[in-house]
Amino acid sequence: MGDELSRGIGKYWVLFLQPLPEAGERVAIALVFYDKTDRPVVEYDPDFSKARKLYSDLDTDGLKYCLETLRTDLRSSDQVEATLNSYGPQISASNARRIVSPVSEQVIEMLLARYVYLAKGKRARKEQKDKVGEEIATFVRNNAGPDIQFRTGVGAREIVGRKLPGTKAVAIAIPSDRGWTLIDGVDLNQSTATAAISRADDVARTYWNYSRAAADAGVQIRRVGVILNGHSHLSKSSHEAHDYALHRFQVDSDLALDNVSTEAGTHLRELLTRKGE
Repeated sequence: MGDELSRGIGKYWVLFLQPLPEAGERVAIALVFYDKTDRPVVEYDPDFSKARKLYSDLDTDGLKYCLETLRTDLRSSDQVEATLNSYGPQISASNARRIVSPVSEQVIEMLLARYVYLAKGKRARKEQKDKVGEEIATFVRNNAGPDIQFRTGVGAREIVGRKLPGTKAVAIAIPSDRGWTLIDGVDLNQSTATAAISRADDVARTYWNYSRAAADAGVQIRRVGVILNGHSHLSKSSHEAHDYALHRFQVDSDLALDNVSTEAGTHLRELLTRKGE
């Protein structure tokens, strides 16, 4: 494999879900790309729209957890195919297929549309992309260091072991021996004032429900609310949205951060390095 990669040839695999392997039915749910520029990359439809059309009772939270775990395993292993095969028989991989390296975003989109998504899936993937979450991830990396290990889109089933009404997947989730640090928030460059207020409400409600469920689940959950680009808009509506989001996060988070503050990064690092109380 290494010789091919050195000549600008990468590889990719199609991953199939087989809920009942003995029945021989399967549906494509993800792609794995491997080229000379990086570690293996896992791409999938976070809504599993194609799979849910065939299996209406599909445990999407569990499937997302499985693929995120696979993503982590692939980053720490040089044996791509052996790692993929270890997830069988419910998850099976195609034979490796050759692809030009480095793999472009356009090629990834094309192959996802061909194998993973329903019709018009490419458009749906772009619409579902969480721009605010990406900016929050950048803020975390810039202030906590590039080696910080976090995951995206983690839901209640993984955090407290069951479905939890009134919660949504969070932008950033950092696991630890005791539990989780959850980080989410708003970005006034990416959202209108109305959208920022709505997201602040969703994040605060999610955090409030986790605070009630943490003790029963025996899990420590620390909640961080982040406001980005609070001074990037001068309109009254954006200023009001900024102040409202800050208030909601101060009430329903363990730490509320405004990135225009020079101490925001310091407070985040202190929280992440602090042992659980």
